[in-house]
Amino acid sequence: MKEGAKLQRMQEMVAGLVEALSPEDGVCLDLGDNVLAAMIAGVPREQCIGGTGALGGAVSVAIGHAVANDSIKGEVFCVVGDGGFGLHLNSLVTAYMNRHLVKRLTIIVLNDMGWGMTGRQRTTPSALGVDYAAFGRSLGLPMSKNVYSREELREACLEAKKTLGIKLIVAYCAPLK
Repeated sequence: MKEGAKLQRMQEMVAGLVEALSPEDGVCLDLGDNVLAAMIAGVPREQCIGGTGALGGAVSVAIGHAVANDSIKGEVFCVVGDGGFGLHLNSLVTAYMNRHLVKRLTIIVLNDMGWGMTGRQRTTPSALGVDYAAFGRSLGLPMSKNVYSREELREACLEAKKTLGIKLIVAYCAPLK
């Protein structure tokens, strides 16, 4: 994490995504506080393209939308928490292995360094110091970065929409409140 960064609340960060959305974009939400943050931040309901009732499935659902020729003609944004994203790593690698098919997928990891729905225990990645953006760069993703503010998230989302392939944005934030 960036030294001395004053973190914004999760819902404030997600507002950066909302500001970057176009009507043709879709948002897939994984189970967790990120769903509540998305609703508080105002992600348009008609742009929510599903998610899962189980932690760890939204990246796979988002990959399907990013590959399919369905109603989502713009970018597919998948919003997951930092703990849940640890369960998505195999899906990310699978998407990368099929990157010739996945041209418009951006995964946003809301990293508040804790399990929000179960009492704020530290997530394994935060306890071990795992850098998800570095992992994305090691795969060769065309964009894999950390952001620390609503404005940085908005700009990263706008950049992602101009970049083909699978993108990973890790948004460091304070917990949902």
